Amino acid sequence: MRNLVLLTALIAALIAVVPGPIMASDADKGSADTDKGSAEAVKKEAQETLEAAKKFAEEQKQDYQQKIEQELDALSGRIEQLKEKARSAQGDALTRLNQGIAGLEKRKADAQGKLNEMKTAGAEAWVKLRSGLESAVNELRNAFEGLAGEDKK
Repeated sequence: MRNLVLLTALIAALIAVVPGPIMASDADKGSADTDKGSAEAVKKEAQETLEAAKKFAEEQKQDYQQKIEQELDALSGRIEQLKEKARSAQGDALTRLNQGIAGLEKRKADAQGKLNEMKTAGAEAWVKLRSGLESAVNELRNAFEGLAGEDKK
């Protein structure tokens, strides 16, 4: 993803560097017209490359969102299984499961909030949000595994 950001910056720099009108003597007017045509071609190509990079970034964002949605759905299903176990638990086990499930639900809501924030972000901004979302999903996964591990004891 860092390469995409660098590519975008490079393309923006190319667009900014394209020369404006060239002052030339009458003898050099043919050359100036050629240079202007070349500059326009470079500028057009740079803009097309920038658009392709933006499209690629949007596709990456959508693929990542789909992956996270699937993972959150799977973890939600596993949380529901723990809730079923809690219905038959008693005493300390019930208390521990209910507290653990409440913590999982809070973490799941946090991860879902970050995913929703990412969905509304632009193709460039989602890269910044990605690490926070990954962290939230990892916390949820680790908390689930910890609670599930305690339940097996």
